[in-house]
Amino acid sequence: MKLSQIKNLLSLGKTVNIEIIKNAQVYGHHVDKMFLTNRSKHYLCPYPMLLDPASHLNPGDTLQVLEVHKPNTKYGPSCILVENDSHKPFYILQTELKRFVKFK
Repeated sequence: MKLSQIKNLLSLGKTVNIEIIKNAQVYGHHVDKMFLTNRSKHYLCPYPMLLDPASHLNPGDTLQVLEVHKPNTKYGPSCILVENDSHKPFYILQTELKRFVKFK
């Protein structure tokens, strides 16, 4: 599913749910700017694995899409704003959608 299709469904008032397919975590230094990253202990992983289990997302977790955002720079990726019951809203970059998400 493309971001334009998600945006159209949201504008019609329909809910769009996505499912996590890989181990992931919600990471970020500012509460309003949290984003989805890989959850790995590999030494080349760009973001360290958080020990707080509340930040972890596991395969099968369902998230609801709230908004679709345009890129904030000329070359930056688009992103979607999502939430679930146990997490505050956070972003998933367009480049990470295929790695971590399956659309329902």
